[in-house]
Amino acid sequence: MSLDEKLSKPGNSVFQKTVIMPTYLVAFTYLWLKEGFATMFAWQATDETYPEWDAYQMFLTDDYQRALNSDGTGRMNPMTHYVQTPAEISRRYDSISYSKAGSVLYMWQSALTDKVFRQGLNIYLTEK
Repeated sequence: MSLDEKLSKPGNSVFQKTVIMPTYLVAFTYLWLKEGFATMFAWQATDETYPEWDAYQMFLTDDYQRALNSDGTGRMNPMTHYVQTPAEISRRYDSISYSKAGSVLYMWQSALTDKVFRQGLNIYLTEK
C-alpha cells in the first residue's frame, strides 16, 4: 500500500494519528474555554435581546450558584485538563465546562469592564 493510500484511509492515516488527533485533544484540553464562552454569551445575548427577562439574574441564580456549590464540595477537577482519549473527552462535559467556566469568564468581564474584556477578546481572537 502506497503512502497516499495509507494517508487517505480513514482511521489508519499517519496524518490523522500524528497531526489531527493531537490537535483535537489539545482543543478539548481547553474545552472549558469554548463552553464557558458559549454559556456566558448565550445568557448575554438573551439579556440584550429581552432585557425585561433579566436573564443575567437567572444566570447568577442558576449557573453561577451551581459553580459555587460544586466548588464548595472540594471534589472539583481542574478546569484545564489534558485528555488523551475520546472517553476522557466525554467526561469533560460537566458543570466545570459550562457553569464554572461561564462564571469565571463573567467574573473577568465584570472585573475588567465589558469594554476592556471585549477589547482583550478581540485581540486574542484576531492574533491567533
